Amino acid sequence: MPVKVTKSGDKFRVVEADTGAVATNAAGTAVDGGGHTSKGKASAQARAVNASLEGKKRGLDRVRKSARSGS
Repeated sequence: MPVKVTKSGDKFRVVEADTGAVATNAAGTAVDGGGHTSKGKASAQARAVNASLEGKKRGLDRVRKSARSGS
């Protein structure tokens, strides 16, 4: 499920785009480790998560660096 960035209090969180719930990994912990202090760092992580999800959807084991960086 795609993720996006939202501001929660003084932190920027990576959340599920559909539900707004904090995005978690396979172990059940927050992918953002409790939130980021800058929107840029949170956005970079959200792009990386979305690139990874897109790669898995397409059956790719590895996503190119350019896809992760958004360039």
